[in-house]
Amino acid sequence: MSTVCKKVKQKQKQNRKLNGTQSLKCIYWNQAYIYSLSVQHQTVLTSFRYKILHRILPTNKYLFICKLKNSNLCDFWSSFIETIEHIFWECPITQRLWSQLVNFLNNRGIMITINIMYVWIGTDQCRNHNSTINFVLLLMKYVIYTTTLNEMIPVFCVFRNYLHKRINLEKRIALTNNKLEKFYNMSSFVL
Repeated sequence: MSTVCKKVKQKQKQNRKLNGTQSLKCIYWNQAYIYSLSVQHQTVLTSFRYKILHRILPTNKYLFICKLKNSNLCDFWSSFIETIEHIFWECPITQRLWSQLVNFLNNRGIMITINIMYVWIGTDQCRNHNSTINFVLLLMKYVIYTTTLNEMIPVFCVFRNYLHKRINLEKRIALTNNKLEKFYNMSSFVL
């Protein structure tokens, strides 16, 4: 094993020991990119995913520094600074959405738990549906972010409608490419 690999593994081990909690400091970057590659390729979502992984998605914290916003605080919970972590995980509104998504998936037979690492990089806990689950997680983040940009409170029914629209688009693409059976095998639980 190379010295670089050993150092990376040591750093990952140290990060995992921090209070026994998961944090964004201990992301397994090789997994992050593998999971992100398993998601369907669509330019807008690929760009969005890239910005999240590289932490270059503009938030109120950054926009305030650039003097493009009057405040660095969350538009919905004025007592929190709006960071990427806040938008996608820490915000009470976002927490409610993730909880509703878990219920939505559990009701469709996909037993899943969601934590900050799964939100950030994706999951491998659903053997037959990993790429579809990661696609759903990415769509949820996209809906959260775009509704936040429009200064609207993200609600689950907006996500569900967007999900069905995107799934129908994927279905038409699969039909065009003569891969409808593969589409149904991967996405049947969402329909």
